[in-house]
Amino acid sequence: MPRKKVVNTGPKKEKFIPLEDEIISEEEVVVPEEE
Repeated sequence: MPRKKVVNTGPKKEKFIPLEDEIISEEEVVVPEEE
């Protein structure tokens, strides 16, 4: 499965996105699945 960044998923979001992206604003976290 393509790695997609998930928001508002609670502790689970750490499993989907790197800690680096976790610092980004929630509105910035939303990206195309193609990324």
